[in-house]
Amino acid sequence: TTILISKFKVSRPVSIFAATFYAFSPIYFRHAVLWEFFTDAMLWLPIILLGIEYIFEGKKGWLFSLGIALTLFNNGYFAFANLLLSGCYILIRLFIKLNENELNWGNKLRQVVVFGLLGLGISAVGFIPFVKGFLDNSRSSVEVFAPLWNNESFSIESLLVLDTVQIIPFIYLPIIFTLNNYKSKSFRFFSSFTTILILLRYSPKVASIFNGLSMPQYRWHYITYLFIAITIGIGIEQILKHK
Repeated sequence: TTILISKFKVSRPVSIFAATFYAFSPIYFRHAVLWEFFTDAMLWLPIILLGIEYIFEGKKGWLFSLGIALTLFNNGYFAFANLLLSGCYILIRLFIKLNENELNWGNKLRQVVVFGLLGLGISAVGFIPFVKGFLDNSRSSVEVFAPLWNNESFSIESLLVLDTVQIIPFIYLPIIFTLNNYKSKSFRFFSSFTTILILLRYSPKVASIFNGLSMPQYRWHYITYLFIAITIGIGIEQILKHK
């Protein structure tokens, strides 16, 4: 995660500090208490995103293939969450350049597909049995109730203090309300992406989608903490730059 944050022109000390907001996020301890493979997904996601950034810079995509293979082999449920998020990230980043030396969108897409399929092939020995098990698992008797928005659980107190799944670090607030930070294109991108993820916490429909269109499960929010960490790192770097 430190290396990933550093890719966005953030110094190493600031990157290490920002990465702790992912490594020590409340959801890590919530996941670790339940099943340790929940926390495995937190390892594979930064590797996948780092691999995407390497590809966009014109480097080989072996790290991306490794991240895809690890997450698919490890656990299909969290592979779905990681790859759904990564797919959205790729689609947006194809057309938004955060660095001057990035490939054009066509070359980006071609490399992502090639190295993504390579990762899929490497993981097939574990991923194919998961797919078979998923298809054999009948959920027809379950009636899914997942409204688009749950207004009852959304409040400032819940967002900052009381939520059992997602608590926003206080340092995040002064960073996103520091107007000078928005001079950075990277900050504008990640702060917008992160804000959307934070709000999606209160959508049972999104929780259902991340659970394979089944009952809403609020397990995917480690993704939000990773993007919070990236936003904090870029924001602090901008504050130091414009002090």
